[in-house]
Amino acid sequence: MRDKLSDGKVVFMSSVVEASRLVRQIAEPYQIGDTVKRQIDRAARRIPFWSYSRVRDAWYGNPRMRIGADELSELRLLLEKSDRARQDRDELDDLRDRLSRVETALMVSDPQFHSSDIDAYRAALRASRGMGGSMDETS
Repeated sequence: MRDKLSDGKVVFMSSVVEASRLVRQIAEPYQIGDTVKRQIDRAARRIPFWSYSRVRDAWYGNPRMRIGADELSELRLLLEKSDRARQDRDELDDLRDRLSRVETALMVSDPQFHSSDIDAYRAALRASRGMGGSMDETS
């Protein structure tokens, strides 16, 4: 892989370094109190085509690893899918927040008049909660 530095120079990254970077990104988002072991565990659960020990070796950038271009492509694709899923979850959370704000505004203005609208917003919020899932459940 080629990376450009801020001064415009092009640097080539080894496959092991790139795999380490990708595995660490696949383990995201990090939670407070995460240990390295927990992050590696999370990455290993999300990379079904590698064993735990291979994920651990990639995490630490073991120089004896041999990583093929097809494996790097699979890791990139997996990261792209997880990024898309994360964006979808963020968008769903944003929509839930907006629905809650609209519901609150209707409740404040005239709850009797808007009762059918409020019920519809509450039903939509309940339905959207059934759609959401954590990254670990889906991957």
